Amino acid sequence: MHDSWPLLRNDRLNGTYSIERLFRPPTPAQIVARDNFASACEVVVSLCDSWGGAYMPLVPINPGQPIDDLWVQLVDRSPVDGINERDLVDTQSQLGYGYFTHTPTGLYLLRMLMDLPIPTNHVTVQTARGVSPDDPWYLSYLGTFGDHPPEVTEDRREWHGIAAGFNYDGVVPIKQFSGTTGPADILNRLRKPNTMTAVELTLSRLGYTEAPVDLGFPYSNSMGLREWAESWRFGPNVVVVYEQDSVEDLALLWYLRALNGFRRGFPLAVPAVADVPAALSCWQHMGAQRHWGFAGGDMAVISASVDSDLLKELVTNTRFEVASASEVLRPLGGCQLHVTDTAHYTNGRAEIPRFVPTEIEALGRAALKEAGGWSRVTTIVTDSYLPPSRTLRRSGYPHHGYLHGYIAQTSTNDNILEVFHPSGLEVLDALARDQSQTVRRSVPGRAAAQLIEMIGGMPGITRLACPTVTILLGELTRGRSSSIVKKQLRQFLKVENDAETKNDRYRLLESRLEEALAKPDVEDVGYKTVNEIRTIAKLSREAGNEWIQWANRRGMLLRGFQSSCENCSHKQWRPLADAVPELICHGCGQVVPDPLGLDTAQIRYRAGETLLRAMNFDVLSHVLALRYLCEVWDGRVGGGPRNVFGAYPGLELVDAESKQVVAEADVAVILSNGRWIVGECKTTALGLRESDLTKLWDFADRVNAPATFVATLQSSAECGEIWQRTSSPSGRPHFALTAEHLYNLNFSTVSHLGKDPLAWRTQYNTSDGTAGSAASDFSAFLSSVDEDTTAWRRAPWTHAED
Repeated sequence: MHDSWPLLRNDRLNGTYSIERLFRPPTPAQIVARDNFASACEVVVSLCDSWGGAYMPLVPINPGQPIDDLWVQLVDRSPVDGINERDLVDTQSQLGYGYFTHTPTGLYLLRMLMDLPIPTNHVTVQTARGVSPDDPWYLSYLGTFGDHPPEVTEDRREWHGIAAGFNYDGVVPIKQFSGTTGPADILNRLRKPNTMTAVELTLSRLGYTEAPVDLGFPYSNSMGLREWAESWRFGPNVVVVYEQDSVEDLALLWYLRALNGFRRGFPLAVPAVADVPAALSCWQHMGAQRHWGFAGGDMAVISASVDSDLLKELVTNTRFEVASASEVLRPLGGCQLHVTDTAHYTNGRAEIPRFVPTEIEALGRAALKEAGGWSRVTTIVTDSYLPPSRTLRRSGYPHHGYLHGYIAQTSTNDNILEVFHPSGLEVLDALARDQSQTVRRSVPGRAAAQLIEMIGGMPGITRLACPTVTILLGELTRGRSSSIVKKQLRQFLKVENDAETKNDRYRLLESRLEEALAKPDVEDVGYKTVNEIRTIAKLSREAGNEWIQWANRRGMLLRGFQSSCENCSHKQWRPLADAVPELICHGCGQVVPDPLGLDTAQIRYRAGETLLRAMNFDVLSHVLALRYLCEVWDGRVGGGPRNVFGAYPGLELVDAESKQVVAEADVAVILSNGRWIVGECKTTALGLRESDLTKLWDFADRVNAPATFVATLQSSAECGEIWQRTSSPSGRPHFALTAEHLYNLNFSTVSHLGKDPLAWRTQYNTSDGTAGSAASDFSAFLSSVDEDTTAWRRAPWTHAED
């Protein structure tokens, strides 16, 4: 991750990076007809005959009709290489290029079991073989345990060189069903020691994970931070209630088992003709459900064939809720061999080995040779997971593209694989294309981005998060005559005390005057001594010196001196590099013989060009709002990617034909799920108008943003009713960030124990809750800052004991 994170930049990776390497067999999804249960059962058996078949989804359709949008989303965002159409649907016309697969059911499992280094012959494999297809519980057993073909076809024997009479029971002990079907039997068989299911056997030597669950913080699912929110809430605690021969319910059970890591409990399925409440009670008393956190463990029933009203009757006296498939499903994690490695990138391109020693040791050369050129390697740059995007996923050659990282197909000839990684702004462009939009950076956005890069990303922005520092930056970037003009304004308006400055008439005029005065020429900007900077920012001597040194190192402040012309008394600021015996006065053109004075020179600081340009565009509120949201949402989703992929402080949507700007946003935060949170930022509360909100919500509509916000550097007491809106006219969540949010230093106190960090605030997060203590708290913060955060681990003896 680059030093300016979370800023999205246009530079591609260069250098050596830690990568996560995911090796897996091909996993095509399988189209099944909703009206042909027998065929769907045959597909399940064929998937149990494929390496990795447990993670090949069944996609139910009505023949000749398009695939449902839910299944399109799930397949598109899961490690699924294509869809086996089975002559039932034209996927390419609906889904676009890259979905067709040349491996209808993947790699042959029996051949792989024969070649893998450690056969699983010490584990009994439980199958659904022996359960009558007429038994109401048949769907439940087949979807839970699976089954292998009893005999190897002649084509398979000839192609893979398998001896006559050799079947799965020659590699592993196969156990058929015998007994009475029912809820207790199915759970007992799942939990029997030294036993695996035929479905799990397809994952031999491959890793897989259980979908994470929600730990229950109230704000964790708000503002689009997590998609599939109900799925996080229910986790694996889902039961499918089905009518006999329901293809879609079989597909749901098959998918849910894979999604939740083939637990020895829920998700399970029960036929509607059985005593459903009794089955649910049986499983619950046997501990089939999973509990987590303080209150996690909500349970749900779903069905594609049973009416929702009937479901509600069936669970009336139980702890189960009725949910829909869209609420409990989410993208699969997939099955893969996970290896941590390194790769050297040059302009976003790297070369990695086709197989690494860990893969060779785990799978063996014979199995890898059998996998040939069919398998996939996904390369994820650590801490740079790519958000899901249709454009990234499918805009390339078949079997390539991006899903969290670059997907490469292994080769039978080359020992080297080429992998790629796009820049942040290239990803942003792809996400805009997903919404049929064209995005570009605005001029103020570029100025803000240059400032963020100059000061070093998040740590640097934090050094600006103080009200008095904002005042200081205003003084440094305002014309030197501004104080005189403001004094004259007060005299003109006959303002005699501070109370009168709070009326709307004065505030409006002052804000417009500030806007005009804040754009001086370089020669007209003010310059301050060290003492003046410390005084304006209200920083202690130690903290002020530390801040000035940091600002000077980053180029935000320029060090120089003031020279006075003896001829015309014109005073001018010059950088120390100009400290030569003679200077030419800019005022009268005469030589200044002693520019530094006779014996001493007092150092004075002036705003650098980047800071001046940023302040001229009034983007400080953009930068601080970007920082606040990324700090609040920083973290990881279930141990995977960060909640935030990146952000940019100023974007425009452009009409593809006319090239005219059709919508603008001052800040766009891109979440790890690819969703946009967009906002409008103002220096003063009076700057926000209805037209600004209308434009913001238009931008949000165009990119399908789950939430919007407004931000200002002024406190909530200065904000009118327009700032306290909680939704747009269409119902989209909307929130406001004021000075109480933006000047926050300690984020551990605003986002723990379920407190909503986006709620309206009337108090600062300071020692006494007021803005008056912000400067002293900021001084203490600067005194405690250590840019080398690992020093205490490397050399603990250099730190004094408490």
